[in-house]
This record gives sequence, structure tokens and C-alpha cells, in this order.
Amino acid sequence: MSEFQPVTLKRPRDVWVASIVLVLFGLLGILVGLLLLAAVENDRDHGQSVGALASLLAVATVALAILQAVSGAFVFVGREWARVTGIVICAVNVLAGLFTLVSGGAAQACVGIAVNVALIVALNKEAVADWCRARPGP
Repeated sequence: MSEFQPVTLKRPRDVWVASIVLVLFGLLGILVGLLLLAAVENDRDHGQSVGALASLLAVATVALAILQAVSGAFVFVGREWARVTGIVICAVNVLAGLFTLVSGGAAQACVGIAVNVALIVALNKEAVADWCRARPGP
């Protein structure tokens, strides 16, 4: 009789790339969001009027960035929920990039849109989807 040999799949290159980029951009987003929060608090501390929308956007930036970094880590280990979450966050980032493009930040918006579209494409590739579907779990 032969013993059961577990099949180990090699992690696809696109999983490596998407995971690393998601985590790095998530960490960058956390930094930017914390800087925005500090700027809002600094303005508030110096008696300047700060709208609730500015505070909400800064908090949302941090929250989405944390979620992006976490999704990148879990795509790496093969979780389908993380792949879907990463796609949704990248779509939100594309919409934010389009808003930035319309409001005057052309260079940074184009780079952000391009990176997020590339991530959406990578996360939708068959090899990445198969990697994530093969590893059910929390």
C-alpha cells in the first residue's frame, strides 16, 4: 500500500507580486493616513476650523490601508476572501485616483490608477484565483 502524499502547489509568481505590492502600498497608505490625521489634529489644535469630512477621510484612509496590507498577507497564504477584498480595495483606489485626476493631481493619480488596475488584473488571473481557492480557511 502506498501512503497518501499531500500535494504541494508552488506559489505562483503573480501571487508573490500581488501580495508584496498590496502590503507595501497598504503600509504606505497607513503612513499617509496617519500623516493626514496628524495634520487635521494640528490644524484643530491651532484653532483652525476642520471639517468632519477631513477627519473622516483621514480615518477611512488608514482603515482601507490596513485592510489592504492584511489582504496582501492573506493572499500570500491563499485565502479567497483576501483576494476578493484586495480587488474591492483596488477598485476603490481606482475611483479615488479618478477623483484626484479630475481635481488636478494628474501624475500621482495616473500612477495610482495604473498600479491598482495592474493589481486587479493580477488578482483575477487564473493562477492566483486557483491558489486562493485551494486553501480554504479563515
